[in-house]
Amino acid sequence: MKLVVGLGNPEKRYNDTRHNIGFAVIARLAKRLAVGRPRYRFEAEISETTVDGGTRIGLLCPLTYMNLSGNSVRAAVAFHQIPLDHLLVISDDLNLDLGRIRVRASGSAGGQKGIEDIIRKLGSNEFPRLRIGIGHPPPQWEAKDFVLSKFSKHQLHEVELAIERACDAVVCWLQDGIQVTMNRFNADASIEKQQKRQAPRPRPNVGTGNNDELFLKPDKSDEQIDKLNKNSKSTKSDSKPVADEEANS
Repeated sequence: MKLVVGLGNPEKRYNDTRHNIGFAVIARLAKRLAVGRPRYRFEAEISETTVDGGTRIGLLCPLTYMNLSGNSVRAAVAFHQIPLDHLLVISDDLNLDLGRIRVRASGSAGGQKGIEDIIRKLGSNEFPRLRIGIGHPPPQWEAKDFVLSKFSKHQLHEVELAIERACDAVVCWLQDGIQVTMNRFNADASIEKQQKRQAPRPRPNVGTGNNDELFLKPDKSDEQIDKLNKNSKSTKSDSKPVADEEANS
């Protein structure tokens, strides 16, 4: 079996936050692969299917909160006796520009709490991971508040594209392995970044189609993010957003 893990926090209040983009990728991937409804096991939601003439895959979303994601992953890996190179973990990354994806065969957690716990519980960092850029916190925000905030309305189009690219990368990994996936999608990210510098930014298409499934309509927190993003370029405000949650970041 190959196991694909998307990281996030349970409870409705965390739906559609930056930290939960791993859950969003798993939900989209399940639709693309026509996977059935998930069941509760390993302190997680897990669904399974068979692709490519017999390859079994599992899609897992830990329900332990981000900081304890390793509990679910360790239990699933041990039960199914999954080699670590057959494990792919999808997470958010506030060190990457919004919408960029980065694939790695192994390495450190880079400050991501869920990855940190998985490394600690598995006793190894030798497993592939796919990181999705959620943008950088404005100067007035603490990282723990930023990752638990929602994307602003003008960011949704780029996030939607990132989710699709992440799904493409997972399918590539399932079929062709980690090296091919890194060569293709890390190179694509570099080309895309260069193209963005050369081309005017397209007008986002927000609030139509499948976007409505994964993202709620803009609320007060979205307006705060928009305002802070604009103000941070000119003046520094003394105001600070109310923390959504101090733990599980």
